[in-house]
Amino acid sequence: MLLPDFKWLLSIHGVATEHWPLLLLLTISKRIFEGCLIGLENCLDGMIPKGILLKP
Repeated sequence: MLLPDFKWLLSIHGVATEHWPLLLLLTISKRIFEGCLIGLENCLDGMIPKGILLKP
C-alpha cells in the first residue's frame, strides 16, 4: 500500500461508526490516487464509481 488504510480508525474507535461516510470518501480518494500513480488508464477507470466498487 502506498498510503495508510483508513479502516484502522474503525477498529481502534469502535464507536466511530458515525464517521463512516468520511472514511469511505478517504478510501475511495486513496484508490483513485493510487490508480493515478500506477497509470492514467487506471486513474480514469478509478473515476467510475462502478469501477471503484468492483476493485478488491
